[in-house]
Amino acid sequence: MLLSSKSHTLKNLKLSKSNIPKLQIFRCKDYLLKKENILKKIKFEFKNTKIAIRSSFSNEDTNQSSNAGKYKSFLNVDPKNTTELNIKIIEVINSKKNIKKNDFFFIQKMIERVNFSGVVLTRDLRTYAKCYNVNYSDGNKTDIVTSGKTGSKNILFFENKKYKIPKKFKKLFLAIKEIQKKINLDDLDIEFAVDKKDRVNILQVRKLVLLNNSIHSYNYNVLFDNLEKKINKLKRKHHGLIGDTTYFGNMPDWNPAEIIGTKPRPLALSLYQELITDHIWSQNRINYGYKDLSQYHLMTSFYGTPYVDVRIDFNSWIPNDLSNNLSKKIINYYLRKFKKNDFIQDKVEFKILFTCASFNTLSNLKKEFQKILTKKEIYEFYTCLKKINKKALFEKNNDINLIKELEIRQNKIKNSNLYEIDKIYWLIEDCKKFGTLPFAGLARCGFIAVELLNSMEEKKIISKNQKIEFLQNIETITSKMKTDLNNLSKN
Repeated sequence: MLLSSKSHTLKNLKLSKSNIPKLQIFRCKDYLLKKENILKKIKFEFKNTKIAIRSSFSNEDTNQSSNAGKYKSFLNVDPKNTTELNIKIIEVINSKKNIKKNDFFFIQKMIERVNFSGVVLTRDLRTYAKCYNVNYSDGNKTDIVTSGKTGSKNILFFENKKYKIPKKFKKLFLAIKEIQKKINLDDLDIEFAVDKKDRVNILQVRKLVLLNNSIHSYNYNVLFDNLEKKINKLKRKHHGLIGDTTYFGNMPDWNPAEIIGTKPRPLALSLYQELITDHIWSQNRINYGYKDLSQYHLMTSFYGTPYVDVRIDFNSWIPNDLSNNLSKKIINYYLRKFKKNDFIQDKVEFKILFTCASFNTLSNLKKEFQKILTKKEIYEFYTCLKKINKKALFEKNNDINLIKELEIRQNKIKNSNLYEIDKIYWLIEDCKKFGTLPFAGLARCGFIAVELLNSMEEKKIISKNQKIEFLQNIETITSKMKTDLNNLSKN
């Protein structure tokens, strides 16, 4: 069990899976009376190392309240500098207004050569589910997580029989399990530092104070089992799709992570599906000469997190008139490459897929598919991609006209006598047909144009400066704002 203060809890913990750095505890009232003796003792006990000075007050880390971070503490203090040491100790003591008999501060040896450090909570504070919630930062700075500075990372690990915690955190996980057993408490808040020798150092142990109504009886193993079943079902072979399996990413194609976020509100998620990822996304690709996937939804969601189905995405970039046998070879190659390089999920169109023709496409196809496709098949693929470019040249004018029509229709609806709910319906319908549909087409044209420019630079048809000069002379909203900034008065 936890003792009367966090310093005494640390002092009395006997652990085999982790190390508690050397510490000395002092009563605050004693320091005010015996300052010189205590300073000498600190200087002697910690003569070859930097120290941390931490509070250990009676109202910290109780069963009712935590007060974590409320009082001052100092890291990397040089104990040989008696003046600085005294000032810092006084600041820690004075950070509490009324010092009582059972208020302490403690001196702790600083851990040198830290690999990573942070805080482990044994619950997820958003859902209060039992798990190991590790907030950490890499490197020698041990206060990034506790001070709230940027640069921290996070993993949630739910203990289970099927998946192990990442190797990096294995010793930390075993250390926390031991502390839970020794203290006989499940809900803990533990500050740690893992050094370069992979040794776990425990810096503070607190009870994790939870609201009475926050604990619930959700069986998260059941939820994860259901999720696993859903994913496995979606990964099976599908009669209408090319590819032996699929993967899921929140950044390919229409990039939901960037546009609506990883945990969007239900309205944002449903609007994104309605306006784009249910049917509009595929309708646009049919118009531009790609495979018909109109019966498939591009995006699914797992417990509120949106994911793009990568197999559906890759199928949608196959030119419609490409033979089925050749399409199979290409799609399965794309999927294998994605599996090996899933870290580039936001760059699949640049790093994996061939979606249009440019001045270096043929040479790139020969290089990429030399062991997968025959020369004849490579030329067939290249010919189909050239048709996509031609189709885009004709479709763009139609898409521009549709967007012009959208503004006219929006004004008519806004000024009509329709009920508000009917206005919403027609605004959404018009937004799909005259807004997001042509927008997707014009974005495709923009992508093709940039691919052509980049390949011209790569082939030394134009120089890098010429490409930049050309792009800078295109009138955009940004260029208009820059012009206005120079030409207009502040008012």
